[in-house]
Amino acid sequence: MTDASTTSPAAMIRVWDLPTRVFHWSLVALLILLYITGENIDSLGEIHMFLGRVTVALVLARVIWGFVGSETSRFANFVKPPQEILAYIKSVRSGEHWTGLGHNPAGAVMMLGLLALMLLQGFTGLFSYDDGAIVGGPFHDMVSEDTAKIFTGLHETIFNLAVLLALVHIAAALFYKFVKKDDLIHPLVTGVRPTLPGAVEPKFASPVLAVGLFVGCLVVIFLMTGV
Repeated sequence: MTDASTTSPAAMIRVWDLPTRVFHWSLVALLILLYITGENIDSLGEIHMFLGRVTVALVLARVIWGFVGSETSRFANFVKPPQEILAYIKSVRSGEHWTGLGHNPAGAVMMLGLLALMLLQGFTGLFSYDDGAIVGGPFHDMVSEDTAKIFTGLHETIFNLAVLLALVHIAAALFYKFVKKDDLIHPLVTGVRPTLPGAVEPKFASPVLAVGLFVGCLVVIFLMTGV
């Protein structure tokens, strides 16, 4: 006989595909490694340059995935006009709960900002050169020494902004988890979350396509910048 007081586990719905989850946590790891190697550029310069190429390839692959990938990963699914973003922020402040799947409107802005910063970071790194470093960006000798120093300063500033944005992202995730009681972290690990009323599982693209995109971007980046 079933105990009526026993609650059944919440039904789960798949939200995030494997490529998007791998991208998210790989970018976290790469940011940490880029910081460590950047702070020790004299001895870890070659590793820093390698990781920079991998990061740019990863971000480019994610941008392309935003057009051809799974439904919740596509920009068309979560990029909203300013009025909808403002309306979402007002709803959060009034205590309402968002009932959509994937990125909420504010989280989408943060994600786009981080992608843009990482691409700018990679571009400035191409022309960066530190006087005390063993290696410089692959194109640093194409510009003057003063210009290379400007790119180096921009490279460091943009990275700091990316780290700051990542910290804000973490703080927002913790706010949702402990204040709004909406765990955004667990779905980015498992890919699933408790279902919502009327929710329909999104369509998912093949992970093989995502691997092909990343490998293709990686090959192009290394060919352009020198292996």
